[in-house]
Amino acid sequence: MKTGYRQQGMTFIGWLLLILIAAAFIMLFIRLFPLYLDSYKLSSILSGYEKNTQLVDMSSSEIVAKLSRQLKTDRVEHIGPENIYVVSAGNYTEIEVDYEVRVDFIGNLDLVVQFKKTAQIEGR
Repeated sequence: MKTGYRQQGMTFIGWLLLILIAAAFIMLFIRLFPLYLDSYKLSSILSGYEKNTQLVDMSSSEIVAKLSRQLKTDRVEHIGPENIYVVSAGNYTEIEVDYEVRVDFIGNLDLVVQFKKTAQIEGR
């Protein structure tokens, strides 16, 4: 004997797994978005520096201090003077910012993100 009743849809466990996976992705986005926003701010600052030919005449310590002040003003938290490297040669200056950020994710799991940005400034 066949009945016309047929169960359709997801079970409670299926819905629970779907919600847990969605929550993990939302948490991942919440943890990583500020880091990539800081990286975007740094990229825009460095692209502005590439157009500024007066930086070639500045010393390495002056460039590091100027960049550090600007990063502090823009509330970029994970980059310090120890992550900024400046190489000057004649009328050519290169600024490299290399840093790594580690944030807690869930329990003893951490997310590690590494960034490396470079600006090349040519003199007059």
